[in-house]
Amino acid sequence: MRNFNLSDIDTDRIIQMCWEDRTPFDVICKQFNLSENQIISVMRNNLKNSSFIRWRKRDLQNGVTGKYRNGLLMNKF
Repeated sequence: MRNFNLSDIDTDRIIQMCWEDRTPFDVICKQFNLSENQIISVMRNNLKNSSFIRWRKRDLQNGVTGKYRNGLLMNKF
């Protein structure tokens, strides 16, 4: 399991921010100096498999993190 030199507090904060609907990956990447793939890896390594799958599906379908890909917000309307 790679931890990317993160403290337990940072890991918990990343998980919390990822579960929030309003926090884009770009913000998390900048705050913790991680890439999107590294954030996904943190989630994969610290959640139960079923929780990770649920989060990833939710993120790709509905989450703000999925809507800010390449820095562009996709309009909902």
